[in-house]
Amino acid sequence: MKNAADKCNGKEPYFTQAEAEAVCANLKSIAKRTGQGGRSWRRLHVYACGNHFHIGRSNSHALLKPLPAKKIPTTGELRRKLKRVEAAIDGAQRHRAFLLGQIIERDRQRDYQAALDAIGR
Repeated sequence: MKNAADKCNGKEPYFTQAEAEAVCANLKSIAKRTGQGGRSWRRLHVYACGNHFHIGRSNSHALLKPLPAKKIPTTGELRRKLKRVEAAIDGAQRHRAFLLGQIIERDRQRDYQAALDAIGR
């Protein structure tokens, strides 16, 4: 037993998985009750090491959940999206028309001033 503990970096070996699971459940219940170790008791698990088992914490991130499959938009969502796009286009067209109106008005005033200068006023 001493050799197994020395070889496994001082961790206590359990020779059956059932024994290790029972000790792990006990450690988790103690940690939950006392709050010792914060919430890391959630990462306690049993892992195999050669012909025996250990209890430890996995400090790496949990396995990433796969992204959900992209949903096909419903008819209503598509209709609302189309309405937003049309509103944006309408707004852009109104702004463009406003700017064109300003340009036309400025040209008209410049032509009027040029006509006044031509007749000597």
